Amino acid sequence: MAKKHWSLFFLIGFLCTAHAQEIAIEKYREDQIYLGVTFLSIIRNQSEFFQRGISSHFQIGFIRDMPISKDGQWAFGLGLGYSTTQYNSNLLRIDPKDQDQDKIEYQLSTNTVTGNSMSFGFQSIELPIEFRWRTSSPTAYQFWRIYGGTKFLWNFSARTKFEGQNTSILSEINRLSNEVFLSFGYNTWNFYLAYETNAVLTDLSIVGQEKNLRINALKLGLIFFLL
Repeated sequence: MAKKHWSLFFLIGFLCTAHAQEIAIEKYREDQIYLGVTFLSIIRNQSEFFQRGISSHFQIGFIRDMPISKDGQWAFGLGLGYSTTQYNSNLLRIDPKDQDQDKIEYQLSTNTVTGNSMSFGFQSIELPIEFRWRTSSPTAYQFWRIYGGTKFLWNFSARTKFEGQNTSILSEINRLSNEVFLSFGYNTWNFYLAYETNAVLTDLSIVGQEKNLRINALKLGLIFFLL
């Protein structure tokens, strides 16, 4: 009789262990580190403003995966990251002649080939929120994916570089910005597309122009996901 009890306990324990393993498999996560490099196409409200050279964006961060389907192929993702953005343009900076004045003015260069140009960029803390679909499984680490969502950014540092001099331009940069994005691909390599929904450069006064300059960026590049 005692042997029957031990056999029953062993069977119950085995079934509970197998069930626990099955639950663990069903609830696997795809927590990931991401790295991305993109190039910018600038959308502006003044045709006289244009890019000189290449404008770029770099991002790095971590995504916490939260599965919402039993097989784990549908999930939400919540992340935290850091990014840098660099614009190269035909903006020219006019420093005040009077040292007692701290107001900096800007104008647009009409020379499309050569001439001095100003670059400006900023550093950001980003919070991506995404909806995720993938063909992964607990044992398949190479799979197709489509991730899309929105990203909130805090642009905490912004500077211009003109004729070798760096100047802070925090007042002209939108400190809080937002973009929508889509990434898709297979395994580590994925395409990345994003659009800034609000102007990152807001109401920059340009000498000789009736309206202030506002720009958004369309980002196109690659993003890499590392488990």
